[in-house]
Amino acid sequence: MVQREIVALEGLDRDAVLGLARRTGVFTEEDMGVLADMFDGCRGAGRPCGLRFCGVRDEQGHLQGFVCFGRVRNSRNTVEIYWLAVDPDAQGNGIGHDLVEHVAMHARQEGAAQVLIETSSTGAYEAARAAYRRLGFVKVGGVPDYYREGDDRVSFARRLY
Repeated sequence: MVQREIVALEGLDRDAVLGLARRTGVFTEEDMGVLADMFDGCRGAGRPCGLRFCGVRDEQGHLQGFVCFGRVRNSRNTVEIYWLAVDPDAQGNGIGHDLVEHVAMHARQEGAAQVLIETSSTGAYEAARAAYRRLGFVKVGGVPDYYREGDDRVSFARRLY
């Protein structure tokens, strides 16, 4: 298995993060605006936002995947993955696995018992849902019409111990 270095993403990585997310072809323009706001919010006004953006780069330094995660407010037991994306040209090579394991390692270090992730119920996200199951996540619920009419939120959890 390839040993990948997972690095903290900085302000200069903004365009690479947004470009990678756009190349996946699944995020709406509204989603892209939320991602930009979250990324910028974690780097502005000198105040930490409680979220971490981490990524994997190829040998040339190009971003191949990223994850945004943090402890759920008012929870001692839970870390949530808010964004997880792998460049379409790099999918199937274990990058998503490595990013999720990175989150799990940090969650354990912080004393969390579980990691949550959510996604859309639409067909465009079937590959993501299948990947989450392969990574040890179990569907724990959902909210009908959460994102828009006919687009449910599907929630997954992975116990850490």
